[in-house]
Amino acid sequence: MDNRTLGIIVGLIMVIIMAYLVSGVAKPCEGNYEFNLKELMFKCSATPTPAPTPIPTVTWGDQVSTASETMVANRTEISGNWRAYEICVGIPDNGLMLKDSVKTEVIAGVASGSWGNWRKDLKFINNNDFGPTKVCRTFDHQIHDQDRVLKISVNYKLPE
Repeated sequence: MDNRTLGIIVGLIMVIIMAYLVSGVAKPCEGNYEFNLKELMFKCSATPTPAPTPIPTVTWGDQVSTASETMVANRTEISGNWRAYEICVGIPDNGLMLKDSVKTEVIAGVASGSWGNWRKDLKFINNNDFGPTKVCRTFDHQIHDQDRVLKISVNYKLPE
């Protein structure tokens, strides 16, 4: 057997060994790993995954509170000029926002539907263990000579 044939055979054996190591020994490692080709060794020392923080057991009070905010949508001064106003309201950090309790309305000025409307999407942000603590909604406004007053409100409960 000449050196060329021997080199090809040794190369194929190395490819087979590497394929074995990659497919059989080298499992996904979520930590530190050691690899030694001479000893055909792959060692994974995964860092322990911390247990998830349990959500505290809470007893919610019976009282329903309401948080609300108002905002002025200023006249646009130019006919055909649209402006978007995002209005937000927050609840206490340890509160629970009640499902489907968000209410938005125009409380002064031209009612929605006349050169302005609420966008359909609500934006919930600042989540805590019990859900969102802030909700926002956008109003698109196009009245060049009148202001509107927008209002957003949401109901929530606090723990006992």
